[in-house]
Amino acid sequence: MRIGLSTTPIEPALAGNPTGIATYTAALAAHLPREGVAVRPYALPPTRRRPGLARSAYLPHSYLVHAASEYLGCQPAAAVDADVFHFTDHRVVRTRCPSVATVHDAIPLQFPHWASARLRLLKNVVMKRMIRRADLFVSVSHFARAELEEFFGLPPDRVRTVHCGIADEWLQPLLGGENVLSSRGLRPRGYFLFVGGLQPRKNVDRLVQAHRSLPEHLRREFPLVVVGRMGWRCEDTAATLSRAQATGEPLIWLDDVEDFATLRHLYRGAAALTFPSLYEGFGLPVLEAFASETPVITSNASSLPEVAGEAALLVDPFSVDEIAGAMLRIVDDPALAEQLRVQGRQRVAQFSWRRTAAALLPIYREVTARPV
Repeated sequence: MRIGLSTTPIEPALAGNPTGIATYTAALAAHLPREGVAVRPYALPPTRRRPGLARSAYLPHSYLVHAASEYLGCQPAAAVDADVFHFTDHRVVRTRCPSVATVHDAIPLQFPHWASARLRLLKNVVMKRMIRRADLFVSVSHFARAELEEFFGLPPDRVRTVHCGIADEWLQPLLGGENVLSSRGLRPRGYFLFVGGLQPRKNVDRLVQAHRSLPEHLRREFPLVVVGRMGWRCEDTAATLSRAQATGEPLIWLDDVEDFATLRHLYRGAAALTFPSLYEGFGLPVLEAFASETPVITSNASSLPEVAGEAALLVDPFSVDEIAGAMLRIVDDPALAEQLRVQGRQRVAQFSWRRTAAALLPIYREVTARPV
């Protein structure tokens, strides 16, 4: 079977900051061939200049052309060398073969104020119409499935849930790392960690407030380390982080971590991952922390309880006191921290990209068997 795969999120010439969608796309590109299918990578071209691509062929038209055509009721169907086309993000266009679309969340429609304000209403109307062009849909969690059915109006009988996975590399033995931490003024198990792009839904401002509410000696002993680049509507958050660093607060903002080994060491060295996100379609950092044998504090909202199971401390993401209280529990109760490490390792064993890829094969076969 030939699977066309939308690889726009992982083409260096086209993609922006690394995202969970890019991780998802790269994982499918790597693992689907191991399940016996031939992957044909395609990327949507920019509106004007077409830079060279590392792994993909261009689809005939840009997303803007498809969106404008959809709005006018005459969207062209792209010809691709595939039996099924799998779109890995919201940029779904018509193809001449059956298509599957992974829609990770309903943020643009449910929380439009978290997205770009430019032409927001028009873009949401067109995106909703275009996404529904796919023949079958994949949600990355049961929570996300309910959101997609409600906000995109997707028919329940056309949505399948397939969880994300964790790369095998996260589970390999990790040696050394002392220099990674010491060069940043950190000590093993001596800091709280956040990982994720800066966006309103990531709730970094409340996390900073929670850390500031800890006793001063604990704040100094366990600084807050934020690993993430700037994203949408995060100017105030970025200013808060910059001011905190400049004034000597026990807070370190790392917006330049690109090396996988460095990220692994930062996870492994943390006293806990603190990830009180307001909304996630899945929540890959939770699995990454589990794989790193690091305790997790995360939200009791959206998909995060589904991903974490009973292996994390769940908090109300709107409660600064609850977030701070969980941080105190981690440092005051070593037995609890060790229990969470063990439970996290057991939990992450239930997820892998191999399982994700294998679970997609019946969906591909189903969509090719559906009547046209």
